[in-house]
Amino acid sequence: MSQVWKTVLLIHGVIDLSYLLFPGRKNKVKTTNKHVQENNVSGVERIQEVPPAAVLVKKPEKPPISTRRGWTYVLAGGGLEIVWASSFKYDYVPSIFVLAALLLSFDLLIRAVKVIPIGTVYGVFTGIGTVGLVIMEAVMEGYIRPLKVGIILLLLVFIILLKLTSGRKETS
Repeated sequence: MSQVWKTVLLIHGVIDLSYLLFPGRKNKVKTTNKHVQENNVSGVERIQEVPPAAVLVKKPEKPPISTRRGWTYVLAGGGLEIVWASSFKYDYVPSIFVLAALLLSFDLLIRAVKVIPIGTVYGVFTGIGTVGLVIMEAVMEGYIRPLKVGIILLLLVFIILLKLTSGRKETS
């Protein structure tokens, strides 16, 4: 394995673990110093400093993305997965593009799981990558075995079924 790919995998691992090591805070705390003017009995004005007070400042909430946009993110992320995974075999793709595709594909995956169940998203995401890589390999090599075509078609059927059943709630 080349040094570039070891670095890419190391960066990917650090990014994955950063969510565990540095969980984000929901509210930011802003401290302020206030000066209060007081008039005492003799009429002399006195300025008193009030100790810093913690004031909770909420960030404005972004509206949630739609399910359709979530599926668009899954498709785009799956396409980018084909790009970065296929470049492991073919070295003529510059490493910076591979790293950008890798990071962007996982960013799109993270955005999609906010509106679609994670099992469905990950299954479709990896399925797109698998099908795309097999097709790319068939195009580059010029040959694909019939059994592999059958398995890929079966995988496509299951991906479509996952997408169709992702919006339904089970009743017991």
